[in-house]
Amino acid sequence: PMPTIGLTRYAVINGKAEPAHVTVLPITARQDMLYRVRLDARGENFAVTIQGTLVDFWSDSRLKTGGVGFFCGKGEEARVRWIQVSHQYD
Repeated sequence: PMPTIGLTRYAVINGKAEPAHVTVLPITARQDMLYRVRLDARGENFAVTIQGTLVDFWSDSRLKTGGVGFFCGKGEEARVRWIQVSHQYD
């Protein structure tokens, strides 16, 4: 069987993590592959694409400002090659 990849997202409100939302991604996992992940945040709307394919979207009006983070589960390993954070003024 081919391994699957999951995207886990959750909000942290007033220092407390909200319940997590997990989406199993419709792509085949490979250990020798670098994945291009993009998160677009526009107002209260969020969209995640991986390798150019939309894999998750949601709205949350509670998030006026904030940040992003990365984590691995116990015993897992990941590598981040490049990160770009930008703001579009229009």
